[in-house]
Amino acid sequence: MSDAVIIVAVVLGSAFMFLGALGLARLPDFYHRIHPPTKTTTFGLAFLLVGVAVAVPRVDVITKACLAVLFIAMTAPVSSHLLIRAAYRRGVPSGTPPVPDEYRDACDRHGGGPEPGAEPGEGPTRPSGPSPT
Repeated sequence: MSDAVIIVAVVLGSAFMFLGALGLARLPDFYHRIHPPTKTTTFGLAFLLVGVAVAVPRVDVITKACLAVLFIAMTAPVSSHLLIRAAYRRGVPSGTPPVPDEYRDACDRHGGGPEPGAEPGEGPTRPSGPSPT
């Protein structure tokens, strides 16, 4: 029974990892490419570590597997968000049709975000936060 659980967990984890790599290769722009590897790495690693925990049922292995899953589940979305935010602030163009940019309006009100009137891919932006004056 445990062999079947191990095989299913490893196959599911590997399938999630493969789908993440496929999404990274096939999607059109940075904003679309960042989502599949983030989501699938979290699920893929979780399934792989479940397989490891079932294969080696020792307390130290199970504890380390649970801590690794918890760490990845907490850090992957944050790192993805920070990468997208940095790309947005640098003006990396999106491959999708233009939509209302509510984030730019909020950044303009609070002193961060792209330069007003900046075209996509135009370079560095002003620093966020209050001005020194």
